Amino acid sequence: MKLFLILILFTISCQALPFISSALGSHMVLQRAPDRAKLWGWTSPGQTVFVFFNGKNYTSVPGPAKWVVTLDPTIAGGPYTITVRTSDNSMEAVLSDVMFGDVYICSGQSNMQFATNQVYNAEAEVEAAINYPLIRLFTVGQGNYSSSPLDDLVSVEQGWSVATPQSVGNNFKIWTYFSAVCWFFGKSLQDNLDKTLPIGLVSSNWGGTIIQTWSSPQALSQCPQVNPNLPPPNQPSLLWNSMIVPLLPMTIKGAVWYQGEGNADSPTYYCCAFPAMINDWRQYWGIDFPFFFVQLAPYTEGAPSFPNLPETRATQECAFKVPKVGMAVTIDAGDVGSPYGNIHPRDKKTVGTRLALAALSIVYQKPVQYWGPVALKAVLLSTTNSMVEVSFVEGTVGSKLQFFEGLCPPGISVNDCGWYQLFVNNVWKNATVAIGENQQTLVLALPGFNSVPSFVSYGWANWPVASLYNEYYLPAGPFLIPISVTI
Repeated sequence: MKLFLILILFTISCQALPFISSALGSHMVLQRAPDRAKLWGWTSPGQTVFVFFNGKNYTSVPGPAKWVVTLDPTIAGGPYTITVRTSDNSMEAVLSDVMFGDVYICSGQSNMQFATNQVYNAEAEVEAAINYPLIRLFTVGQGNYSSSPLDDLVSVEQGWSVATPQSVGNNFKIWTYFSAVCWFFGKSLQDNLDKTLPIGLVSSNWGGTIIQTWSSPQALSQCPQVNPNLPPPNQPSLLWNSMIVPLLPMTIKGAVWYQGEGNADSPTYYCCAFPAMINDWRQYWGIDFPFFFVQLAPYTEGAPSFPNLPETRATQECAFKVPKVGMAVTIDAGDVGSPYGNIHPRDKKTVGTRLALAALSIVYQKPVQYWGPVALKAVLLSTTNSMVEVSFVEGTVGSKLQFFEGLCPPGISVNDCGWYQLFVNNVWKNATVAIGENQQTLVLALPGFNSVPSFVSYGWANWPVASLYNEYYLPAGPFLIPISVTI
């Protein structure tokens, strides 16, 4: 394995760098004003590169082999043609049908890789892509990793493409392009914004990977290392070097992340590593961009020993240590019958739509709700029947809490399912639950018990049984909080 890795890295290092970066191309979306998009590539050292765009000539600074040109801020729209050539006319590239809009990076492991042609109602969802020609797609190729940062992508699975049934569905070849979560995120954005706003989606993911391989050495140095001797591609920084670093010159609007299953056996580590990675990506990109992520859906196949998975869901929220972060709760999007294993639920439309709600609020300042009820505190109401009241963060409930029936699905052990529970006499017990008179709180009880419980939980299991929603039909995330005793 070590020799194999050395050979791959040697091959990568010997590849010639292209005149135009592999991350660019015709049909692409460049980031609109007020940001300034960049073009870059490589030529002979000392060679000057000219860029002709929108009636203006740009000149790169002569110097090393890499050239970079920063365009003037350009409002949303297009199409444009961009011509790039060297001063001696030895190399020229013409980029056509270029749009300016908002560009998002979508990254993570297999649930981000999960293709649109694998989702529920896949045929109709793929066919609908014909109605979104201003969404443009790009997929980084897998199979290459590097022990040092690379200048350019080693492979591209899908060059910049106009959204069509072919570019979204790839003839129904599963686990290829295009990422379902990324697609539904971009599609939902355009459905809720001006339909004339181009959206660029860049998918860079690899199934079965852990956060360490997507993090730079600088980010990793901030957290005590765990599992240091894993095989590639999960060794530290390998995919950061090969699948993220070559994208850093790209001006982006934000990032979308679906990962965590690979680190579900190390929730404490994830609480450090996740915000460190977010801050580090922003620092390297030089952009304080918004970051959106998926809280892990229910699964049992491949799940770590309890309680690591529910604790991982909780430590994903450590991302809120940094600003401009949004989360999509998906504990109601489990799929016990998924033919891809229940770790890979097919309902990616719900996931992408909820991520888009967060972006609509945080990025576009739209008056939309993207949070479900967020538990704030629990207080003991009475020792009789061990009665407890749970209140929620203001603004996350709306006009009312509401219940929808939640069942432990057939094929899932009752021990893997989680409802409303109270911890009393050192034992977790399922509680009765009702919505308070003001429609803003939950009241839990243990009929026949007259003890003082110390903790309350909801959905604290590998397979949370979701039943609690707010006015906007958004689910509460799982929680485990202490109970305050004031009586």
